[in-house]
Amino acid sequence: MHFNKKYTEDNIKINIEHIIHQFGDRTGFETSESHVHMIDISKTFKKHPLEGLMFAKKLLEIWSIKLKIDFPEYEFILILTYHDDDTILRFHRLRESEETWININNIEDFEEGIIIRKV
Repeated sequence: MHFNKKYTEDNIKINIEHIIHQFGDRTGFETSESHVHMIDISKTFKKHPLEGLMFAKKLLEIWSIKLKIDFPEYEFILILTYHDDDTILRFHRLRESEETWININNIEDFEEGIIIRKV
């Protein structure tokens, strides 16, 4: 995943009305657009889903560092989920005016395996 400072919401014109209509808010949009299925990265992960999970955990570490380096002025939530033999990694920026994409205070109620990291 390439994080390009040139394309932050402060640097480009975004049709925010369309985003809110489609995704509910900026957080919903960012979470939807940033998600990556490990089975889409490698066919090996479809045959060996636990290898996909291990890869995603390493990718979570890399994304955490990259986001902190490229955007030190922002905080992010990274979410790793494991369900039906697929691991999905996604992130979104924390915004004071919006809720987090997932209720991080009740992750024990989440049916999927989940790791949440705040950076």
